Amino acid sequence: MTATPIETIKEAAEDCRHPELARIVWLDSEIGLYNLADAASHCECFIDVPLRSVVALGRKDFWKTGDSWTQALANIRGDGWPSEIFGYFESELRDKEFPAPGSRRELRLQCVGGACQVGNGNHRLVAGKNWLIARKGGDARLLKAKVSYYRLPAPAKELLTRAVRGGFEIRVSVPRFGTSKACHVLISKDWHYELWAWDGEDLTLKHRHKALAVLAWWFKKDIPDSTQNWKPLPRNVAEAMIDDDWATGQLPSATGMAPGG
Repeated sequence: MTATPIETIKEAAEDCRHPELARIVWLDSEIGLYNLADAASHCECFIDVPLRSVVALGRKDFWKTGDSWTQALANIRGDGWPSEIFGYFESELRDKEFPAPGSRRELRLQCVGGACQVGNGNHRLVAGKNWLIARKGGDARLLKAKVSYYRLPAPAKELLTRAVRGGFEIRVSVPRFGTSKACHVLISKDWHYELWAWDGEDLTLKHRHKALAVLAWWFKKDIPDSTQNWKPLPRNVAEAMIDDDWATGQLPSATGMAPGG
């Protein structure tokens, strides 16, 4: 019996040993991806997107926390998906709808620096990422995908680069609704903590503590209080944000859509 398209994709993913498909899938609302974006730099464009740069989904209706990209694929039924989906994955996407029953609108991605999450098309993205990486390896790309893009400001990029290279854990925060406190970035490793305030343009060092001083800092509650909405910034997400040359190199020549706010 001939395999269905979704069965073909699952078989290819199961046979693939590329580490990208073993990475954890993140939910966009549970990680600090957007907090450091330069809102003024927002533009809408069609650009080629490396699938390794897509780190998060916009919904959590068919996968669970801790799933890899291949494990998430296993939960997609793909009922009625036609063979035309393979041509879709290989072609320029632009405003094309996914050729499957019940699919609505074009694939949409939202990117900060070099890291992207899915705005629309979660099921097709998971299937497409597994299929294309299984066939083409870690350099597989979506061609001319519709992207809502935000630059990662230089000060934030420098801090994240230092944190990643130093093996620091990273957390970011935004004030809870109704408060006026600044966004913060906390990087930590062993007994070393740094707390930075972010105003959308510049970073200001608020605290830096090492060794036993950390205990005094903790008990004095210098870490921002419950008015802050803290979220982790996973290492691979930070790495993807920093690796933004693939995106910025395309923006001047991106066509078909105008800059927007």
